[in-house]
Amino acid sequence: MQVGRQGEEEIQRRNTTAEEKWRVQTAGRNRLKLVQIVGDLVAKWKIIPDNDTKLEEVMATAMRTLVEQQCRVPGTARIGGTGLRRSQEHRWVAIGPEARQEMEEWICCLDSDTPGTSPFQLEWAHQQLVLSQLDSGWASEISNSGAGVQERE
Repeated sequence: MQVGRQGEEEIQRRNTTAEEKWRVQTAGRNRLKLVQIVGDLVAKWKIIPDNDTKLEEVMATAMRTLVEQQCRVPGTARIGGTGLRRSQEHRWVAIGPEARQEMEEWICCLDSDTPGTSPFQLEWAHQQLVLSQLDSGWASEISNSGAGVQERE
């Protein structure tokens, strides 16, 4: 992406919006993996029922972790990250059989002005932690030990 007339501040704003959209898209394509990551974090952080204080932090961390795990390129060069900064441009790298499609999707994220609002919600329901995707009706229960996953549509 050329910096040129847009300026670095505008590029940073567009990149932040694109990163949010990319995390949402990646989570939507990998819901079960997201559930596993959330369960692992809940167990690791010893989240207890009806304690909502860290649920937003759990979700943010889980979505960042998911993107990092799904990407074949480490570091800032990966799609969904800040990109490699050159004198007047930012560059991203994609490799593998879906590289072209992923790069096209990333470019769409960069070109979009609307932020990627997450449809995922993590909440307690009757002493049970539930991850739901509000725009589809999908939900999955997460055991307090982080091990079990029970999906429902």
